[in-house]
Order: sequence, then structure tokens, then C-alpha cells
Amino acid sequence: MGKIGKSSAVRYVTIDSQRHRVRVPQAISDVVPWLRGKASLQCLGFPGPHGGVHVAPVGGRAAAIHDRVVASLERDPPTVDDVAAPLVELATFFAGAFPIDFRFERSSNRFSIVLTTSARKSGLLPSEGIITLVAVNEVLQLWPRDEWVRYQSTVNRNLERIGDRLDNGGDESGASETGPAVVKQQEPEGD
Repeated sequence: MGKIGKSSAVRYVTIDSQRHRVRVPQAISDVVPWLRGKASLQCLGFPGPHGGVHVAPVGGRAAAIHDRVVASLERDPPTVDDVAAPLVELATFFAGAFPIDFRFERSSNRFSIVLTTSARKSGLLPSEGIITLVAVNEVLQLWPRDEWVRYQSTVNRNLERIGDRLDNGGDESGASETGPAVVKQQEPEGD
């Protein structure tokens, strides 16, 4: 398994621990529209709403919100008393974002990702072992494998309730317990 229709895919990939790099399997690039090109691109990584790392291309919705935060900070800088204000919350969130470069390798006709020092030192992504790449249309997430398995177990325990929320027009954006269906683990893909 590891794929639901044409709009999702899950792959387990071994990290090149010498270069702190993973190569993106074609099945992931086939799902994510912004990975279908043949040019390297800059993205941002954020802690995901359920764990792992959410990857967003520069210039997307997150970039527009970032620009609004920067403008607000310049126009009305927060004071120490504003610690709980939405502007400070968003500024803190964006301060923790880190760049993720997708380098297109012409020799292998696929992308590779270098796992940045900040992503590794923060504990969001491992330095070695296996990483899980999850693609659902435009959404791309990177997960430490064990964390992904725990998340899948949580979703499985709540599957009926999540399905009911979906049927009742509930929040499908990823807030709370929404998530992809359970998939079987696959063997890691090599280079």
C-alpha cells in the first residue's frame, strides 16, 4: 500500500548520514504538483500540526502570512506585555522556520533534500536512519519514521470519529486529529 488514489503517497527513505541528504522518490514527486518541474527550488520547513515537518514552497500561503507579520512588526512593534498576542505567536512561529532546498539532480532525474542543521538539532528530523515522506496533493511532510508510526496509530484509534467529522463538514485542514488513512510500512528506498 502506501498510496491512496493518485493524490497521496508515503515512502520510507534512508538518510545519507554523511551528506545529511535524502533523495525524493518519484512516487512523491508525482503527487506533489510543485515537485513536477526540473529545477531546484527553495522551501520552508515548519513543525507540522501533528508532528513531523510541514514543507511549503517559498511564495505560497505561508509566505503571504509571513509578509503580513513582517509588515505588522514594522508598523507596530510588540512590547513585553504583548507576549500572548497573535502577532507575537506568528512571529515566533516564523522565527522557528528553516530553509529546505530541493536540489534537482539531472543525473538521476529526481530531487534531493539536505536536512539542515537547524532541523536536525531541533529534533524535528533525524541525522541518520529512515525518514518518512508523506505527500497528499500539495501537502508534503517529512517525519522521523518512529514518530510517523505513532501518529498513524493515533489516527487508527480515532478513525471513526475523524471520519464522522469529515462526513459532517468538520475541519479538514489538519487541525486536531485529522490525518491520512493507515498505510503499511514499506522497505526503505535506497539511492
